[in-house]
This record gives sequence, structure tokens and C-alpha cells, in this order.
Amino acid sequence: MPPSDDPAQPEHRKLPPINAQTRGVIGIPNMTLSTGSTGSQGSVLSSEKNNVKLESGTMLLLRVNQ
Repeated sequence: MPPSDDPAQPEHRKLPPINAQTRGVIGIPNMTLSTGSTGSQGSVLSSEKNNVKLESGTMLLLRVNQ
């Protein structure tokens, strides 16, 4: 996918646009989104390298399958 053309994003933060085919984590290196090990756990954000900390201004978009 080509990088976003949003001029508000700094050059080093240009990311592909989010669309109906987008899956997983975008723009945060080494982070994954997976299904929890139990049905009650839901979805899990994790990183094998670092602690997970979502900074102020981080946007999170979750799509619900029906």
C-alpha cells in the first residue's frame, strides 16, 4: 500500500491508509494484535521486545465481526 498523503503526518510517520482489508497493528513496530487464550479475554495487544504503552494521541480502531 502507498503511504498516506496526509500532510499533517511527519515524513517518518507516513502510514498506509486504513481500509476494509486492514488487519493487525499499523505504525507501532514489534506490536501484535491477537485473539486472547480464553473467550473472555477478547483481543490482546502485545510486544515481545518492549512493554506496551499507548501514548496520548494514539488512535485505536477495532472492527467487530458479525
